[in-house]
Amino acid sequence: MLLSRSVCWGRPRWHSSGAMSERVDWAVEATALEKRYGAVRALAGLDLRVAEGLVYGVIGPNGAGKTTLLGILSGFLRPGAGVVRVFGRQLPQRRKDLLGRIGVLPQGARLPGHESVSRFLVDCARLLALTPDLAKEAAHEALLKTGMRDEAGARIGTLSHGQARRVGLAQAFLGEPELVLLDEPTDGLDPRAAALVRRTIDALSGRSTILVSSHNLAELESLCDRAAILRGGAVVDEGDMAVLTRSHAEVRFVLAGGWTQGTDREKVETLRQGIGDHGSVRAIDWTEGADALVVSFDPNDIGTIPSLLRILLDAGAPVLEVRRGRGLEAAVLDVT
Repeated sequence: MLLSRSVCWGRPRWHSSGAMSERVDWAVEATALEKRYGAVRALAGLDLRVAEGLVYGVIGPNGAGKTTLLGILSGFLRPGAGVVRVFGRQLPQRRKDLLGRIGVLPQGARLPGHESVSRFLVDCARLLALTPDLAKEAAHEALLKTGMRDEAGARIGTLSHGQARRVGLAQAFLGEPELVLLDEPTDGLDPRAAALVRRTIDALSGRSTILVSSHNLAELESLCDRAAILRGGAVVDEGDMAVLTRSHAEVRFVLAGGWTQGTDREKVETLRQGIGDHGSVRAIDWTEGADALVVSFDPNDIGTIPSLLRILLDAGAPVLEVRRGRGLEAAVLDVT
């Protein structure tokens, strides 16, 4: 059997030996990581820590170092300098200690086209030191998670791009590894398949640590607990998703087009003052004639948004939409 580098290796935490996995505070610790490809500096002193059990986004433009970072964390690449630890084990020196605890879907993973989907997954599971029965069970569960049960008997070479991508995802999820590294997991998938993958990631949240690199920012915003934004091979911003997007402390009220222009200026100014007098409001961005009102507020006051909405409605303002925060796209554009 020909195996690509997408294969997950070693023993999963529910291996029949009954061995317990060691628990540490950090799933991933990277300090001053450097990596060059000739004259190109892919990683430039990158520092990152990811707590266990999180769904963590790795974000940045092309060339920011995302794929290189995931390659080092998986053990496929060696850093040029710096220190990286996964569950307290330094890589690449203690890679064997992490066998089966890491599942990987690299970008552009190639699969053996002559094998059936089920045979490939069972063989991968056997490499995890599972018994034949447990390997078949793990393969079956992975097929269910990725919606590929009906294609179990198909040769991989006959599958569409999206179906082959889901086979790669299935092998990354084999045995519920403790750390899952996904590089563009929904790339090329139709909406139904992408939604199934997102549900699978969400279901593993808290049980596995999942690092997801993707250009689909809306997807990452809905999936991830925290994220790091990379630029030039280094982390330029990092934090809880709610903080990065300001969804904990900012709200945008979208009004019917032209309302502020067609309303008495004094009434609009009185409305602005009423909002500003709210005890939790810290700042207002409402350009004259604009159809969106952006309010920054004290995140500790959970009743702020309903109160502000009531002020607007009582004043007759035609509120069409309420959006929390500025969105992940704006956060990324700010720093990259």
